[in-house]
Amino acid sequence: MSDHREPVATTWTLSFEKIEEHHPAAADLLRVCAFLQPDAIPEEILLEGAPHLGQEVQHLATNPLAFDQALKALFSYSLIQRNRSEHLISVHQLVQAVLKDAMDQTMYRLWAERTIQAVEATLPEVDHHTKKWYERCLSHAQGCAVLVEQEHVTSSVATRLLYQTACYLHEYAHYGEAEPLYHCAHVAQKILPQG
Repeated sequence: MSDHREPVATTWTLSFEKIEEHHPAAADLLRVCAFLQPDAIPEEILLEGAPHLGQEVQHLATNPLAFDQALKALFSYSLIQRNRSEHLISVHQLVQAVLKDAMDQTMYRLWAERTIQAVEATLPEVDHHTKKWYERCLSHAQGCAVLVEQEHVTSSVATRLLYQTACYLHEYAHYGEAEPLYHCAHVAQKILPQG
């Protein structure tokens, strides 16, 4: 980290510690956001994917006021930006890096897998009715595909995410981007236990 970034990183670390102490559910929301693309994170991933994101986030998903308060807490510490009209969140890349650097290997893997599951849970079948949603979520699905490879995630959920993302890219003629995802999904399918 460069010298001028260290004081900022320290400030964000202290802010996150305060959030974790006073708003544990908000802290978990931010952990998820650390594994997504930094810009234009659809709130739907956090809400519809909540069953995969731990008990704290599940509670937020069933309580719109609590969800709003959690995001306000993160915003008040300058940990996120929120576009209320578009239901989008943005997180500075340095905030993401600081959060991930603070995780041990077990916690990193846990939140990487939870994020993959949440994104996969929000992906609909590929057809012309779902194009708008895929465009909204595509960069996050592609980011999760990278996580699948980096973390060697071989679950059926990870395989479905790879395959669904590849199908969307293929459907809209992004063949060069679709092919490696199809390949990874095929390889992962062979690794999965048969039964």
